[in-house]
Amino acid sequence: MAAPSLDDKLREIIKEQDNLKACCHGIASDIQLKTLLFVDLIDKLRFALTDQDPQVRCRGTQVLACVLQSMPLDFLQEDELHYISTFLSDRLKDHHSVIPAVLQGILAIVAMRHLPDEAPVLIMTTMFREISCQSQLHSERKVIYSILNTLTLNKSDDLKKMGPDLIAGVIQFIDGERDPRNLLFLFNMLPVFVETFPLGHLTGEVFDVMSCYFPVDFSPPANDPNAVRREDLANSLAHCLVAIPPFAEYCLPLLMEKLDSSVRVAKLDSLHVLEEACLKFSVEDMETHLKFLWKSILKEILPGTDKDVQDAAIPVLKALIRKLSADAVDKDQSKLLIELLTQTIGASQNFLSEVDSTLFVSAAKMLLASARASSFSCHFIITRVLPELIEQCLKKPNPNVLSNVLLTISNFLEVCHEVRVDITEALPDWSQCLPGLFLSAASESMVENGRLGMEGWRGLTLTVPLLTCSSTASLPAQASPPSQEHVYQLICQTLEEAESVQIRNSCMECLKAQAKHYPKEVMDLIVKKLIPDLGSRISDDEQLEKGSEDFSKYQALKRRRWSSMCELACCVGEPFTSYVIPKVISAVINLSSCHEGGKSSVGISCLKKAIELAETNRDSLCEYLNSELCAPAVLINWWLRGVVSVRDVEGHPMDSAAKMFEDCSLLNEVATLVSLIVRTVSSSAQASLILRLLPLFFHWSFLNEKCLEEADLPKNIKLLDESSPWQQTQTVILVEALIGSLRREQEVCDALSNVGIMELFEQLLSLAIFNPHPPTRLSSSRLLGCLINKLPEEMHLTKLLADLKAAVTPVLEDSIIPDWQRISSVKLHVWVTKALLLRGHEDADIWIERLIGILGKEKIGIEAAVGFQEIMNQSEGYLNSDCHAQIRILYRQRFYLTLPKLVESYRKASLSTRGNFLLALAHLMSGVPRSLLLDDLPDIIPLLVESLKQPHSGDVVDTIGIHDGQEEKLLLISTLETLNDILMSLNTTLSEHLQTFIPKLLNIARSSKHMVVRQKALSCIYHFTKYPTILLLPFKYKVIQGLAPCLDDPKRLVRQDAVRARCQWFLVGAPG
Repeated sequence: MAAPSLDDKLREIIKEQDNLKACCHGIASDIQLKTLLFVDLIDKLRFALTDQDPQVRCRGTQVLACVLQSMPLDFLQEDELHYISTFLSDRLKDHHSVIPAVLQGILAIVAMRHLPDEAPVLIMTTMFREISCQSQLHSERKVIYSILNTLTLNKSDDLKKMGPDLIAGVIQFIDGERDPRNLLFLFNMLPVFVETFPLGHLTGEVFDVMSCYFPVDFSPPANDPNAVRREDLANSLAHCLVAIPPFAEYCLPLLMEKLDSSVRVAKLDSLHVLEEACLKFSVEDMETHLKFLWKSILKEILPGTDKDVQDAAIPVLKALIRKLSADAVDKDQSKLLIELLTQTIGASQNFLSEVDSTLFVSAAKMLLASARASSFSCHFIITRVLPELIEQCLKKPNPNVLSNVLLTISNFLEVCHEVRVDITEALPDWSQCLPGLFLSAASESMVENGRLGMEGWRGLTLTVPLLTCSSTASLPAQASPPSQEHVYQLICQTLEEAESVQIRNSCMECLKAQAKHYPKEVMDLIVKKLIPDLGSRISDDEQLEKGSEDFSKYQALKRRRWSSMCELACCVGEPFTSYVIPKVISAVINLSSCHEGGKSSVGISCLKKAIELAETNRDSLCEYLNSELCAPAVLINWWLRGVVSVRDVEGHPMDSAAKMFEDCSLLNEVATLVSLIVRTVSSSAQASLILRLLPLFFHWSFLNEKCLEEADLPKNIKLLDESSPWQQTQTVILVEALIGSLRREQEVCDALSNVGIMELFEQLLSLAIFNPHPPTRLSSSRLLGCLINKLPEEMHLTKLLADLKAAVTPVLEDSIIPDWQRISSVKLHVWVTKALLLRGHEDADIWIERLIGILGKEKIGIEAAVGFQEIMNQSEGYLNSDCHAQIRILYRQRFYLTLPKLVESYRKASLSTRGNFLLALAHLMSGVPRSLLLDDLPDIIPLLVESLKQPHSGDVVDTIGIHDGQEEKLLLISTLETLNDILMSLNTTLSEHLQTFIPKLLNIARSSKHMVVRQKALSCIYHFTKYPTILLLPFKYKVIQGLAPCLDDPKRLVRQDAVRARCQWFLVGAPG
């Protein structure tokens, strides 16, 4: 059968209007392939375009517009577009029902590259003459505005030929627009329009058309999450009102009028626009209104009864001063700036002496913002304000007053640093008081005056450069600057003795600042004083004499010294790094008695924390630790020698030092430190570490004997052998730190192959399932997960996964095997699943399906449910981006796709294992965006209901199978959080289940033994009130009565939530 001709196809489209876009796209393809000319298409559409029926003409024009929209922007040539633009402009005179299709066609051609120069004027002139914009539907108006916007961006030179007619036509088009979507489009378009075209005598009219919407009075529909927000409209309108300097004469009087208003939103929007105006308008534009604006702003800051308005006014004050400071070019303008700054200081002068008053804070904020505006304003203000504040400190007021004053002075010093004002030049005498004042306050930190001490240390940090200045001729006697020795003495005392962590941290910041300015003095007077004591030892007899309490204090003192010195070395850098770090590492590895194990832990943890704090120079620091100090090798060799040398042939401790190397927490600290270093160094450095260190653990490696000899370790040890004592097998934690931190480059993979990584798989598999030591099993499982995540496919990954399956499956299926081995197999299964899911491996779905199957097994199913939480959570170990793991985007969403299978398995599960599926579901839902849950609510809601059943309700244990109190708590919390988020989305599906959820939530709120569970249940009850009143009224009095016992809850936070929920339910159905 012959294909229908184009004429038949067009008549069918016009008649039926079915599949319009697809057909028009095919016609456009024919035109692009030159099998059809565009002129011929219009000729073939003549029957529809000239029909007497407006509906037929409308359909014909729709076909033409749709074809134009399907064409590439650069395909049609100038003569074709001239013909089309003339035709479409003439069609604007047609029946009103045809106009929308014509506008769509015009919108398509105005974006085309070869539009003739005369076409924009023709189109816009015809549109102004033939179309009444505000009589069209909002969608057609949006098309009109889009045409104007496209021509403004692409054909502005041609439109300028229209002169004032263009401006008048645009005013006519937009005047009276009320649709918020169109207004938002206009407010984003008009700034470009008014900047592009000269407005001339119509400037005022254009401004009036826009300013009639100011301030924006609009409230979006409560049930439309995609509605235009009032804030978006207000921000866009602000850009319109200050778009060009000629608007200043209209804008500033409008703002003055609104600032005088009692309407809060008018003030806030006016202040926002005024801040924008300072960026757009010049001083000449604003000069005549500045004094009045200044007074209006000061009135909002002092007394500042409305905090939001005050917070909005302070940036405006700063912007005005910055504008005057930057643009003031003549004497009158400079004089105006000085006059206004003087008024600002005068307005705040009285309040600065009343430190206990709340207005002191407002006045200080205002002066600080004014000073931050420019270096001139900063110099002007501090020379008049700081002396008065310093004098108040010298009067020795009470600690609270002194804290407030010192805080303000410190803030001024920070501003001086920001705008580069030298305080010693601005106040050569008074500035010398500051270190002494702050040092005196910092001394108070030793007598439990925390806030004053914090301000003292902060101020000392800011005034470190002032300690070298010595001009004190005109200072009061009690304000002489302190010596540096006095400062260093107080720093040492505070770091060692202050109980407050915040005080010690503030003191540490001061020490860092001192070290950057005076490295030699800090090295001689602080570092060399504390460092010799780091490695000192106390004999067992001395410890016994001191007693446990004194020994605890001694250990705390040591920790603080180590921590401060490590942080100084890592954050400040040389010369402290090369002096401190080697001594710390030496002190750690040279401790040999069990009583000194605490010192090792302190040294390791302090180094670890210091590396984490060194954000700016962490790479160079880790490179130094690896290349210069060989820290990973030194620490690992130290631990292995300790494990091996302190035990006899039968594995029994030879002396008390053995206990230090049995401490799993200390081993984890060492591993974390090694990982921090290894993950940062280059691939080549990592490859070297692999070849040097991993053979120590791999007795099957041909490099094993050589590496053991270099590390001074016995040649016959087999650290990871299943028959080795747990003190040796737990060193797999160190292997995990090395391998888990590696990059994925080929150089690293080659090094792993050379040391026998394939054999490691078998060893780890045995340790992960059958080793009796829990930390060894867990670390082995995690390490297997890291390897599976990072190894490339060509390194026999498929075979390794098959071997894992073959080893794990029999253990899971055989109920005779001890439970702890089966549980270990589940945990291994979880880590393998997570590793595959993170890297986006094709076998991930298979392992996920097996994990769901384990949920149906008694005894071990609960471990699989907990595994869902592990998979959804961000890994804090080694399966993360910091350790270079493969992580695909949206992997949690991919895991969530198992929901249908999980629900299906739940329905088929026995009553005793259903709780496992509910807990897994709760963990699954907690890790994905709530928008994903909404589509699956019909399947989820029955499971949410089941999860909310309480243990005391009689049949819950038989129904959901949760016996453990902690698991029950996790289930309830996760379920209630999910329910709360769904309620906040106002999804209508939940409104059909009010009679199910409300009684259960009331029951939980009254009787759950967990406070956080009661709180979340009350939050859900509160958010139910957002649903339509007609649905809530049947439950109103039941809820109010049911919440009454919660008002007597023993926990204050629960009572607070109960009052909030009950009050909200009282208002259900109330008038207004």
